[in-house]
Amino acid sequence: MPELTYPLEGLTSIMPGSKFYHVRDVNGDIELLRSRVANTVEKLGYTIIDNDETSLVAKREAVGWAPSMASANILDYGRTLTVKLRRKDDLRVNATLEYQVHFAALDKYDRTVLSREADAIFNMAVAAPAGTNCGGCGTASLDDSRFCRRCGASLSRGSADLELARVSGEVRAALSSAGFAFTSSILGVLLAIAGLILSVPGVEGSPKARFVIFLLAGICALLIMPAAGFCWYRLRQIMGGPSVTVPNQAAEPSMPPMPARTLADEELDVSPGSITDSTTELLKSDSGASLTNEFDSGAGKHLN
Repeated sequence: MPELTYPLEGLTSIMPGSKFYHVRDVNGDIELLRSRVANTVEKLGYTIIDNDETSLVAKREAVGWAPSMASANILDYGRTLTVKLRRKDDLRVNATLEYQVHFAALDKYDRTVLSREADAIFNMAVAAPAGTNCGGCGTASLDDSRFCRRCGASLSRGSADLELARVSGEVRAALSSAGFAFTSSILGVLLAIAGLILSVPGVEGSPKARFVIFLLAGICALLIMPAAGFCWYRLRQIMGGPSVTVPNQAAEPSMPPMPARTLADEELDVSPGSITDSTTELLKSDSGASLTNEFDSGAGKHLN
């Protein structure tokens, strides 16, 4: 799964935003894929601004503390999503997803969170409902398997990917709050030690300097409490927060078989349900053959 990331662009003193690119190849028809991507981003809270043959542009508003730039979760910030699809060959479509995150700088952890949301969008768009054909090879899905029994393509609806993106964003925010609290505590301790040293008799130091040092140490101590509170809130969101609701795709058309498989192909190439099934059948055949040999040898002994 190729992925392209670019450095921060367009950052000025007011921090207008930064860009992130995610590129991957998906199987299926390009027109149907474009339609299902549009439906998926709408169900994830985006508002489609433009949708033509070249690109799809959607926007999502900031939530929570993000409007005041006080949120550590990159998924809380407003962002513009641009999806471009290009036919690569008869089976694959090259998809480029561009994030324009408003009023936020991206680091490698934020890019990881956004890439997981992008994977969830594409996986939900190409996922085949239960009982339909695989969008990649056309093999029929006979049960509720998560992967195609022939080519291994994902048949799930992306619920795990969405939940992974949500949890990753909350963990990223919790780690940021915990890191800020740890830094404030270390700085406060160092300032307190410096103030105590200046308070020792015989050590040169003005009362005003000692007052400023102890004041800064007190401010650091006060900053620890809200940072620890934010960290605890994010952890509570991870443990007991609402799970992501998976859009129902049962009524949507599945990706067409590429290429279509005939009955003769199915008879010539019968793919087992899984490797475990093949191993079980092999063990059964071996055990049956051994039992037959033992019966024949035992019968021969009795006859003799």
